Amino acid sequence: MNLTEVKQSKSNDNIEYIQPIVLENKKTVYSQAHLFRIQKGEDSKELSLKIGRYKKVRLGDTWLNWDEIETPNPKSELTLDNAELEELVKYINQHYYPLKKDENKYISLDDVDMSELVKDKPENISKLIEIAISEELDLSDVNKLIEIADRKKALEEFKQLYKDNATENLWQKWFQKNNWVFGSDFISVSPDRRIDVEHITDFIVKNLDGFVDVIEIKRPQESTSFFDSNKDHGNLVPSQSLTKAITQLVNYLSQLEKRANDIDTTERVGKILKPRGILIYGNSKNWGAEEYSAFRLLNDSLTNVSVLTYNMVLNRAIKMNEYLSAETKEDN
Repeated sequence: MNLTEVKQSKSNDNIEYIQPIVLENKKTVYSQAHLFRIQKGEDSKELSLKIGRYKKVRLGDTWLNWDEIETPNPKSELTLDNAELEELVKYINQHYYPLKKDENKYISLDDVDMSELVKDKPENISKLIEIAISEELDLSDVNKLIEIADRKKALEEFKQLYKDNATENLWQKWFQKNNWVFGSDFISVSPDRRIDVEHITDFIVKNLDGFVDVIEIKRPQESTSFFDSNKDHGNLVPSQSLTKAITQLVNYLSQLEKRANDIDTTERVGKILKPRGILIYGNSKNWGAEEYSAFRLLNDSLTNVSVLTYNMVLNRAIKMNEYLSAETKEDN
């Protein structure tokens, strides 16, 4: 993991830049690409990319790269403005991997295309599949592209629900529709949330081995305090509201386990054996090392229960989608 620092141009207050990347390094010349961020107005910034080949500076018997924004000895330079750069990025994203894999025929779709297909014009999906079949293209790639776009749309919905402090009912609908965010262990969400008349969970989920687990969520507004404001012997401890939420989840697991041999319950929700629980609670966006250490110790102390924050769930879902995207590119 590398930390990148955006620097301010010494010659122009409206230009910010990052360290350039050397594309090729020969004895007397080198080529590099350099990204800039340019202030165009009070609230407007645009990106620019400079690609060039430059003469090296000779110091005795050594040839050195010139480490400034503007090179005094350019052999050739090309600067792309924001619009040109966006088109170049789109072009590379669409065509680099298929060509690298020596494909002679493939479908190129960017995120905007896929968003249109999934959100506004779902009837076009059938047309896309028809093209794939007629051209003898791999349908699995088409399915992955549609799934990636659908997931990106779902993640935007997740952010909006969190911002709006959505009701548990809306969260339940979102998680039921997008149960993939729970990970590959869970294959379905039970439509029946009842353990019994008195105990109703947020989610009863079935995992790969056919057994069921429980997932509980607490609305963002109800879970603003993760740790108590007062430390215990210098250590961060769970807040009272978090402790109550964990206790509630543990009680659900206990009640569910009591019905492991109840045929009516197992027929409704699935097989029951040592059910585990996941609690989605709070936000860890501004945590530091101390909070993450306390969080790890908390989860380690719990039996059959794991606590996740909302942005942990979101970040995990983003990584899962990125992995699917990378997998699709590798397949092309």
